[in-house]
Amino acid sequence: MQIKLELLEQNLQAKILPVYLICGDEPFLIQEAGSLIRDAATQAGFTERKLFQNDDKEFQHLSSGMETMSLFADKTIYEFRLNKAPNAAAAELIAHWCNDYQSEDLLLITTPRMDKRAKNKAWVKAISKLGAVIDVYPVNAKQFPGWLRTRANAMGMRLSNDAIAILSQRTEGNLLAANQELQRLNILSDTDHEIDADTLREFTADNAKFGQFDLIDSCLNGDSSRFVRMLHSLREEGTNIIEITAPLNAEIRKLCRIAWAKEAGDSLALVYKQFYVWQAKQTIYNKALARYPVKVWHQLHNRLLLLDKSIKGQANRDAWLTLEAILLVIAGQRRFSKFISEPV
Repeated sequence: MQIKLELLEQNLQAKILPVYLICGDEPFLIQEAGSLIRDAATQAGFTERKLFQNDDKEFQHLSSGMETMSLFADKTIYEFRLNKAPNAAAAELIAHWCNDYQSEDLLLITTPRMDKRAKNKAWVKAISKLGAVIDVYPVNAKQFPGWLRTRANAMGMRLSNDAIAILSQRTEGNLLAANQELQRLNILSDTDHEIDADTLREFTADNAKFGQFDLIDSCLNGDSSRFVRMLHSLREEGTNIIEITAPLNAEIRKLCRIAWAKEAGDSLALVYKQFYVWQAKQTIYNKALARYPVKVWHQLHNRLLLLDKSIKGQANRDAWLTLEAILLVIAGQRRFSKFISEPV
């Protein structure tokens, strides 16, 4: 079965399933889901836990566990934390364990986010038939204030709109820090009254943490003030600029090809399918493509070549300022457009 993350605790209270697959790219929520499953299993009499990380060969423990089980054996949680989908041999062992389930043990697997094709694999279907698959999705900027308010309410706190706005700004992109700040507020503040902006400023710090992909998406979306704040935050954290420019270059190359196909009259839906652009990303691309013709996207790509020279010390320009100027143009700030047409 498929279980929504927000309904996991309710499902665990009703019944502990033999196997759970948690997949997604938000570490804090994945960790929290795993903790809910382990805690529920412990209360249900699972007394032993075996943890394995990023080693497909460790799935041999599943078959050996089935072979050695006895009437008086401890109920064991087998937990596998993977940084990629299991290889063919490991996937076969998982499918066999699920299809021929003969023990009282529990299998818990966590992986990065999987696409529809990956979910059609036999091992995932076997898990879904015997147990549950839980997709963990990132909390985007639009959802984040609501996520904070729900968390605060669950802790018995009431936060004013201004307090939510400030906490969103200070912890956006870092769910772990956001949860820690809420826990700190819960301990230190007077939860009998609504927590206002002044109280929040007193007890919280600036813990915003962003990734380069969030920054690029904000830029393509045209949210200049947000991505500039993210860019400055990443620079202050000591992020290597190449960690931003490498994926940015890949995005602009793809946009050049899509813009060219669009101007040639090709169906945008088919082009997106050809380049494996998922639905949420299509919305962002549509906004970006509406800003400029293909010629400008090629100019932006050429400007990234100059940026690369600046990073390597082959051009007398500040690399971070050059990157910021390019991003501002991409976001639609046309007052910087002269910059992209200058000779490289």
